[in-house]
Amino acid sequence: ETNLINQASGSCRVLLDQTDILVGIKVEIGQIEPDNVNDEEDETNLEEDDLSRHNNIVSTEDEDVFGERNKGRIVCNIDCSPSVAKFFEFKKIEEICIEYSQYMNRLLNGKQGGIDLQSLCILKNSTCWIIYIDALVLNYGGNLLDAIFVATRGALQNTRIPKCRVEESQGIFDFEIGDEETEIIEGWREMPVCVTVNKIGNSFILDSTPLEDNCSEARLMVSINRKGQICSVQKDGTGAIEPTLLTEMIRSAQTKGKLILNNLDLVLSNEEKRIENLIECVGFC
Repeated sequence: ETNLINQASGSCRVLLDQTDILVGIKVEIGQIEPDNVNDEEDETNLEEDDLSRHNNIVSTEDEDVFGERNKGRIVCNIDCSPSVAKFFEFKKIEEICIEYSQYMNRLLNGKQGGIDLQSLCILKNSTCWIIYIDALVLNYGGNLLDAIFVATRGALQNTRIPKCRVEESQGIFDFEIGDEETEIIEGWREMPVCVTVNKIGNSFILDSTPLEDNCSEARLMVSINRKGQICSVQKDGTGAIEPTLLTEMIRSAQTKGKLILNNLDLVLSNEEKRIENLIECVGFC
C-alpha cells in the first residue's frame, strides 16, 4: 500500500510474510555538502578479485568526484518497533539498524543507486533537496533488508518534490518554490532491490525465516537493478564462503532480483491506477 501517510512526501507499507515495514519519505531543502562517494570504496567486504569475476557490475567510479557540489543527497534511517525485541537483544537490534542504514546510505548516494542526485540540486554550490527516508520495522519474520528495499522503492514511486524556479538578478541567483506544481524523483525506477542470500552448511537459501537467519554462517546482501546488474555486494557473518559457492549465490541473487523488480513494477503500476481512480483501499494485505 502506498501514499498512506498524509504528512509525508511519499510513503509505502509492505507486508512480506510476517515482516511488516513502513517507510515514510520527507523532502526538505538543505545545504549542499561535498560528495565523498569514494570514501566508501570498500563498502563490500568481498575481495575485489572475487567480485570482478562476475559480469554486469555497475561501475561506482565517477568523474570529478571531489569538489563536486551540484548534487542533492539521501539520508536513510532504519528503526525497529518494540515488538521486534522478542527476536533480538536490544544491542543486536541497534547493530542491525545501524548496519542497514549505512548500507542504504552508501548505495543510494552513489552512482549505482540509480537516483539522479544532480536533479535534486537547486542552486549549485549552495542549495539542494535532501530526501529523508525513514523505515520502521513493525514486525519481523525474516528477510528484513529485502523488504525494506521493496518498501523504499514503493515510497519513492509516489514521492513528489515541489517545483523550483531559479531566478537571476544582478548576478545573484535565487529560487522560488511552487505552491502546487510537483515533480517525481528522477531515476527512482533505476533504484535496485536487495536480495539477501544466506549460507547454511555447504548450501544457501533465499527468502529466509528468522530461524534460518539464526542458523546462517554467512550472508550476502546483493543489490540488483532492473538491468540485472550488480550494484553492491556486502558480506555479513563470521563464516567463509568458497569461491564456487560465492558465484552461485550471486547468480541466484541476480535472477531473483530481476524477478522481484518485474513483479514490483506491476504492483506499483496497479497501485498508481487505484490512487488515480480514487479507489479506496479496504484493509491491508
